[in-house]
Amino acid sequence: ELFKEMQLPRQLRLLDLGANGGGFPLLCFDLGFEFSALTCVEVNPFTHSRLSLNIRQNIGLRPKLLNVAIGGHSREITLSFPSGGTGFSIYGAKNGAASEDSIIEVLTLDEIMHRGFGDGVVDLCKMDVEGAEYEVLLGDSAESLRRVHYLVIEIHAAESARRDALLRKITDHGFERIKTSTA
Repeated sequence: ELFKEMQLPRQLRLLDLGANGGGFPLLCFDLGFEFSALTCVEVNPFTHSRLSLNIRQNIGLRPKLLNVAIGGHSREITLSFPSGGTGFSIYGAKNGAASEDSIIEVLTLDEIMHRGFGDGVVDLCKMDVEGAEYEVLLGDSAESLRRVHYLVIEIHAAESARRDALLRKITDHGFERIKTSTA
């Protein structure tokens, strides 16, 4: 439904934050879009492997597929990962006790945008980062959001003041609410 509300070019510059197995870029591809640039971010290394296979097998371009987390400031974190699933959050993950821990790089939105698109624009950004949207967008490292034409975002539950601040920040960056779903 949202695609009907957006005026997107057929040659799409897409940023998928919280890409999981690559369903959103595959949906875009199925809808007839081609990619002039594609950057996908997925923190879970097991899920990132599926993402890599799905995108490279079905789309076949040279996308940037980053196995990193997104946050409000750069750092490294140690996390234990489940072998799959769609709702992994860096906040709910077990911190550093199992033998299968991974050290994960956390990048800001500005850093991810620079790696994926240089100083260029992004036609569409999908953000489903399981609660990290507050840290990412309310911090000081999200100025590159101004170079995004459309933002499709899942906003997770938070106290009303924090949620209101996030919505204000998005509006201040020039976005208008097209549709809201409360599923």
